[in-house]
Amino acid sequence: MRDDHATAGDQADPARRRARCRVGGTRRLVTVAAPAVAASQPPAQYEMDPGIFVSASASADTVGRVGYFGGNGGGVQTAADTPEESFRNGTTWAESDLNWVDGRGTTATTWNAKNAVNGEGSFTPTGNSQTTGVYPSTTGFWSSRPTSTPGTGQTADYRGSTTLASGAALTSTVTAIYAPGTNASVAGQIAVGPSYTTISPGNAAKTFTYTDGISGSPKYVSPLSAKEGTTFNAPTVTTNSKGQVVVAMSYTFATNQAITAGSAKPYAQIISPHTFGLSKPGLLGFQIAADITGTLTRSTTQRSVQLSRALAQRTYLSLSGAWPPG
Repeated sequence: MRDDHATAGDQADPARRRARCRVGGTRRLVTVAAPAVAASQPPAQYEMDPGIFVSASASADTVGRVGYFGGNGGGVQTAADTPEESFRNGTTWAESDLNWVDGRGTTATTWNAKNAVNGEGSFTPTGNSQTTGVYPSTTGFWSSRPTSTPGTGQTADYRGSTTLASGAALTSTVTAIYAPGTNASVAGQIAVGPSYTTISPGNAAKTFTYTDGISGSPKYVSPLSAKEGTTFNAPTVTTNSKGQVVVAMSYTFATNQAITAGSAKPYAQIISPHTFGLSKPGLLGFQIAADITGTLTRSTTQRSVQLSRALAQRTYLSLSGAWPPG
């Protein structure tokens, strides 16, 4: 979201904006956008609008963990509820931000003080939930029908269809940093999946199969999620040069059906159900980076576009307002 309180100098200098996150030496829960790993704007030859988005959520649950537990499951309501209203300056503008402002973060002082969500990237036009104009905290990928005017959402310029083939894989990597002296064996235990199953270093990968998509039938997006399975890989635990404990884990959401943006609905998306919980003691911050591999085919040319990490996005939450924290 735009920081209406930022100065012109802040807008021009992201480092200056981040510096304003420290006030009077007070340590606050702050969320700051990291730059995209790769350019989020699609190459011109796509002749379509694809996008990838990612959210970091600090909704603490009852088992004392921090991560994504549907912190703003109801979503953030915006004016981006039609294709044309969803685009500004060549890309989509709405995000899943909750209880924070870019460059300032929140006033929370601990992980359980309040929910906070930092969403970054290009979110699905008209909303990524069953209700138009609503943006919950999720990670996903979307694509549009072929268009003669990319980056505008002009429905009159859409033609044909775009299909994302079955087997597309959306991979997310979580990196959590803990204060020196944190119990590494505890920090390395992450709760994953719908039942919060614990996965630790050395464990076999854990796979969860989801057969139900998000309910509802939005006006412009079809479907809301493809049937898929999510595989969580065992985390690794290391110590960096500052003595901080670094826990990293990746998980991959893979579809088993094709999705199409066509004449009925101009956008199609897949959403990764990235439920996980990090150990809370000593946690300074965590980052989520997402990328996608897959094949998009346009009916207008019958040419396929390979998504081999061509789009990537990351975001994070931290107590200090910096990444890496501390």
